[in-house]
Amino acid sequence: MKYHVIFLAAALLTSVACNTPTVKPDAKPVPVKSAVPDAIALAKAEAAAALAAVEKKVAAAQSELATLEKRSAVAAAQVASAHSANTNNPPSPASAVVAGETALALGNLPAPDVAASLEAEKRRAATFAGQADEARRLYAAAQGETERMKVEAAQLRAASATAQQDAKAAALKAELAQAALAAAEKANAAALERNRAANQAALDAAEKRADEAEEKAKNERHKLIFRCLLGLGLLCIAGAIAMAVMTQGAMLAKSLMLAGGGALCIGVAQIVSHPWFDRIFGGCVGLAVVGGGFYLWNERRDALKRLAFEKQVGQLEKIDLRSVPTTDDKGRPSNLAVEFDRVMDKPEKAEVKRIVTAVAAKSA
Repeated sequence: MKYHVIFLAAALLTSVACNTPTVKPDAKPVPVKSAVPDAIALAKAEAAAALAAVEKKVAAAQSELATLEKRSAVAAAQVASAHSANTNNPPSPASAVVAGETALALGNLPAPDVAASLEAEKRRAATFAGQADEARRLYAAAQGETERMKVEAAQLRAASATAQQDAKAAALKAELAQAALAAAEKANAAALERNRAANQAALDAAEKRADEAEEKAKNERHKLIFRCLLGLGLLCIAGAIAMAVMTQGAMLAKSLMLAGGGALCIGVAQIVSHPWFDRIFGGCVGLAVVGGGFYLWNERRDALKRLAFEKQVGQLEKIDLRSVPTTDDKGRPSNLAVEFDRVMDKPEKAEVKRIVTAVAAKSA
């Protein structure tokens, strides 16, 4: 049974070598720096600048509107004073024209300013009272206030124009920033696609290298197993020849078994070198497992039958079979001893005798 041990050792070595896992390398992706965050920050800054310019323009427009309303209210107070003074003139075409025009002007102007109305009333009262110097002083002061308001209005108009220009510039910058953001997103998408393609190529190359390394390692294992089995087979054959020569044929059976084991190793080595060895070996192992299970089950069943037979023989030996009457196959009177002796041949009788001896030895 030496060749059985040799075959099992070779099969175990081959199974372990073929099932050794190979670790495949993983390709790491290359990070890509994106310009999108910078473009977003630039767009936010330009949008904030545009919003500030618009707020500045709105504030300037509100100040200009307030100044215009103020001047309109002062003018309304002055027209109202002229309209009131004209009522003291005698009727004439000139007084009628003044009354009509001042009434139209008051209709197009806002409500008169209270402070301006008081100042206009002071000037009208000083004029009617004959206080020429006081009237000139009041008119000069009113004229200076008018000039101041005109200068302020001009400044507000200039500020409004500047704010409008700033708003247009900021809007243009925001549009440019939006265009830059779109271009950055497009460039980033292209960079990501290039990176993905590069990473995929690196992964494919790594997998290819891993497959090649695994195939190379498998071939090396097969070569090693082939050399070991071939050497073992040649060694067994040489040992068988040497045993037969040294014993002069006295141990011929063992020499033949050893030579058969060597031939089996050489045959297995040829199988190992086959490209489909892994599949063939896996199928053979599966069949061996199934066959071994069936063999063990059958051996267990035969062992139970043999044990039951030994117990029956042991019990039959305790009685005298010649004293147990029975009939033969023709219906004639007989006994169990005669019938057992008639139906069993010589090898069967020898086996029964051997079992009787073994049962007796166990009982003793």
